[in-house]
Amino acid sequence: MRNASVVLYRIRQWLQAGRDLLSPSRARRARGHARVEAPPREGHTPTVRSTQRHISMNIYVGNLAYEVTEDDLRTVFAPFGEVTAVTVIRDRFSGVSRGFGFVEMPAPAAAQAAIAGLHGQALKGRTLRVNEARPRGDRRGGGLASDDRRRAW
Repeated sequence: MRNASVVLYRIRQWLQAGRDLLSPSRARRARGHARVEAPPREGHTPTVRSTQRHISMNIYVGNLAYEVTEDDLRTVFAPFGEVTAVTVIRDRFSGVSRGFGFVEMPAPAAAQAAIAGLHGQALKGRTLRVNEARPRGDRRGGGLASDDRRRAW
């Protein structure tokens, strides 16, 4: 068995380390607020960070026929502007289309024009439902009921 004074000393060290992490000045430094940029290493080009970001728009396309492919969606959206990415959502196990997909366009104006022009149009016998995709956090969850809806037995 260890000496009690050694054990107490180590516990005090552990508690002090926890206090140091929780103190405001050290926490800010740990999150990078007081960080000083290091000069670039020899042979490396410095990273240029611009304040203006290129914002692309993600478009939801619903009520797709099961035989619609990514190429079909790309050809439908191409007249409205550049298409960055096209994804048709498929079942994990069978690989069959789930009837919806997403199209990403870099220009928000072109994306809005595509939404206005394609919503309600027919593609392979089905009327398309086209609108701006919501962020993943805005979706309603499935699965088990939340705590406020559970019954207490």
